[in-house]
Amino acid sequence: MWARIAGILWLVCIACGMFAEAYVRAKLILPHDPAGTIRNIFVNEQLYRLGFTLEFAGTAAYLALTAILYRLLAPVDATVSLIAALFSVAGCTIWMANAAGDMSPFVFRDVLTTAQGEPSRSIVFALLRLRPETLLSGMLCFGVQCLLVGHLIVRSTFLPKLLGGVLALGGAGYIISASAHFLWPALAAALHGSGFLLGEVGEAFLGLWLTFMGLDTAKWDAMRPRTQPAPA
Repeated sequence: MWARIAGILWLVCIACGMFAEAYVRAKLILPHDPAGTIRNIFVNEQLYRLGFTLEFAGTAAYLALTAILYRLLAPVDATVSLIAALFSVAGCTIWMANAAGDMSPFVFRDVLTTAQGEPSRSIVFALLRLRPETLLSGMLCFGVQCLLVGHLIVRSTFLPKLLGGVLALGGAGYIISASAHFLWPALAAALHGSGFLLGEVGEAFLGLWLTFMGLDTAKWDAMRPRTQPAPA
């Protein structure tokens, strides 16, 4: 049961993130137009609020998923599984903190609608533009997590090694892409985000597998310590 719950949580997180980033923010945030961005947010306020609320909920789902993955993969290597979980918690914390910046247009609403609102508009727009940087910081943490989780799946007997290999390579892609953004912006621009694709595919496939197939409980039970309860 817990493996299937983990898969559902993973798919929920992916769906929430895609809606918030690929639909809401892509539609409302204009990279080089502060006034247009603020206008879009106020005209589509409910859509904007729904977007960042769902992303927060998706991150909360990933936090719960992290705890389940730790339990499921601890029989392979409890220490590595714990390290993966801690990196995931760090990434979730960074992403959840984005909610404060997302609320900035409404915090400054009274000032933004006045003729003297230009300084506040610049502050709000800077906070909105800073959000992708914090997302990449979180992705760096999730990259480490996916790399380690994939490694544990490859070493396990109760999940397909191919899924683990794809997830591990995807995690490496997350790390390389996020690091390139911070260290080598020209390389990051040349990649055009392609370094994230394999990780996204690996996460989606693993989420689907856990949802519909679960894991081999007999093999999981054979690996776990006798003191660890079996998943329901």
